[in-house]
Amino acid sequence: MAFGLSINNSSYSPGTTYKSVSANAHTGALYKVKVFRDFYFTPSIDFYYSVLKHSITDSQTITTINNIFSIGPIIGFEYYFSDRISVNTDVINLIMVYYFQLMIKLPAHYLMTMEHLAHIRD
Repeated sequence: MAFGLSINNSSYSPGTTYKSVSANAHTGALYKVKVFRDFYFTPSIDFYYSVLKHSITDSQTITTINNIFSIGPIIGFEYYFSDRISVNTDVINLIMVYYFQLMIKLPAHYLMTMEHLAHIRD
């Protein structure tokens, strides 16, 4: 079982204000099946989630929220040279990606809250 999380933030202003925030999370499960001595078949399944939020402020604020879900199986093999050294290879990696985007345009002075987002999605 594996899990990871990363958060990134950046901003750039060449006359306008640009902000970008992203967060990524992944998890997965791996199963080892012994085929020969020191040689294993390693099927696994992985799930990834990413959210990317971009905001550009000039005369109005344009906010784009991208949600990306992906899931897929991986088929691989692992060979152990010793108790601590091994080589792992993935032979087949199939990933299905689901992508959702929400774009919001508001005046620059408008303050957006979670209640406003709930009304926009309905």
